[in-house]
Amino acid sequence: MAELYRPYSGTFNVHRCFDLAAHHDRESGVVVLEYACEGHVVPTGGPYSNRFVSVITINDRKVTRWRDYLDPIAVFDAIGWPSQGSGAQGDPPSEAEDSG
Repeated sequence: MAELYRPYSGTFNVHRCFDLAAHHDRESGVVVLEYACEGHVVPTGGPYSNRFVSVITINDRKVTRWRDYLDPIAVFDAIGWPSQGSGAQGDPPSEAEDSG
Protein backbone atom coordinates (compact mmCIF):
# COMPACT_ATOMS: atom_id res chain seq x y z
CA MET A 1 0.00 0.00 0.00
CA ALA A 2 2.77 2.43 0.86
CA GLU A 3 4.06 2.25 -2.74
CA LEU A 4 0.70 3.50 -4.04
CA TYR A 5 1.02 6.66 -1.98
CA ARG A 6 4.63 7.55 -2.85
CA PRO A 7 3.46 10.32 -5.28
CA TYR A 8 2.10 12.20 -2.28
CA SER A 9 5.62 12.42 -0.84
CA GLY A 10 5.72 16.19 -1.35
CA THR A 11 3.05 16.50 1.35
CA PHE A 12 3.16 13.27 3.34
CA ASN A 13 5.89 10.73 3.99
CA VAL A 14 4.19 7.44 4.90
CA HIS A 15 6.30 5.34 7.25
CA ARG A 16 4.02 2.36 7.54
CA CYS A 17 0.62 0.92 6.70
CA PHE A 18 -0.96 -1.55 9.11
CA ASP A 19 -4.21 -3.06 10.44
CA LEU A 20 -5.06 -4.46 7.01
CA ALA A 21 -8.42 -6.21 6.72
CA ALA A 22 -9.41 -7.57 3.31
CA HIS A 23 -12.92 -8.54 2.25
CA HIS A 24 -13.45 -10.22 -1.12
CA ASP A 25 -16.68 -11.05 -2.95
CA ARG A 26 -15.52 -13.56 -5.57
CA GLU A 27 -18.82 -13.42 -7.43
CA SER A 28 -18.74 -9.66 -8.08
CA GLY A 29 -14.95 -9.29 -8.12
CA VAL A 30 -15.10 -6.54 -5.49
CA VAL A 31 -12.37 -6.33 -2.85
CA VAL A 32 -12.66 -3.97 0.12
CA LEU A 33 -9.46 -3.11 2.00
CA GLU A 34 -9.45 -1.38 5.37
CA TYR A 35 -6.11 -0.13 6.67
CA ALA A 36 -4.28 2.61 8.52
CA CYS A 37 -1.16 4.63 7.67
CA GLU A 38 1.26 6.65 9.77
CA GLY A 39 3.97 9.06 8.78
CA HIS A 40 4.77 12.75 8.86
CA VAL A 41 3.97 15.98 7.04
CA VAL A 42 6.95 16.81 4.81
CA PRO A 43 6.93 20.65 5.07
CA THR A 44 6.49 20.75 8.86
CA GLY A 45 7.71 17.39 10.17
CA GLY A 46 4.45 17.05 12.13
CA PRO A 47 2.79 13.65 12.60
CA TYR A 48 0.22 12.26 10.19
CA SER A 49 -2.03 9.26 10.57
CA ASN A 50 -5.19 8.26 8.78
CA ARG A 51 -7.51 5.33 8.17
CA PHE A 52 -8.55 4.27 4.68
CA VAL A 53 -11.07 2.12 2.86
CA SER A 54 -10.30 1.07 -0.70
CA VAL A 55 -13.02 -0.47 -2.88
CA ILE A 56 -11.45 -2.31 -5.80
CA THR A 57 -13.19 -4.06 -8.68
CA ILE A 58 -11.27 -6.83 -10.46
CA ASN A 59 -12.32 -8.31 -13.81
CA ASP A 60 -10.26 -10.88 -15.72
CA ARG A 61 -7.40 -10.48 -13.19
CA LYS A 62 -7.20 -6.72 -13.87
CA VAL A 63 -8.17 -3.81 -11.65
CA THR A 64 -10.99 -2.03 -13.47
CA ARG A 65 -12.03 0.39 -10.72
CA TRP A 66 -10.38 1.70 -7.57
CA ARG A 67 -11.94 4.13 -5.10
CA ASP A 68 -10.27 5.32 -1.90
CA TYR A 69 -11.96 6.85 1.11
CA LEU A 70 -10.12 8.53 3.98
CA ASP A 71 -10.71 10.84 6.90
CA PRO A 72 -10.34 14.40 5.54
CA ILE A 73 -10.31 15.84 9.07
CA ALA A 74 -7.10 13.90 9.77
CA VAL A 75 -5.58 15.46 6.63
CA PHE A 76 -6.55 19.01 7.61
CA ASP A 77 -5.46 18.47 11.21
CA ALA A 78 -2.04 17.46 9.87
CA ILE A 79 -1.50 20.10 7.15
CA GLY A 80 -3.76 22.92 8.33
CA TRP A 81 -7.30 23.91 7.56
CA PRO A 82 -8.14 25.98 4.47
CA SER A 83 -9.24 29.51 5.25
CA GLN A 84 -12.71 30.24 3.94
CA GLY A 85 -12.63 31.96 0.58
CA SER A 86 -8.87 32.49 0.44
CA GLY A 87 -7.52 29.06 -0.40
CA ALA A 88 -4.90 29.59 2.33
CA GLN A 89 -4.40 27.31 5.28
CA GLY A 90 -5.66 28.23 8.72
CA ASP A 91 -7.59 26.86 11.66
CA PRO A 92 -10.74 24.72 11.55
CA PRO A 93 -13.93 26.77 11.07
CA SER A 94 -15.42 28.00 14.32
CA GLU A 95 -19.00 27.12 15.19
CA ALA A 96 -20.08 30.64 14.18
CA GLU A 97 -18.40 30.33 10.76
CA ASP A 98 -19.69 26.79 10.33
CA SER A 99 -23.34 27.68 10.94
CA GLY A 100 -23.74 30.34 8.30
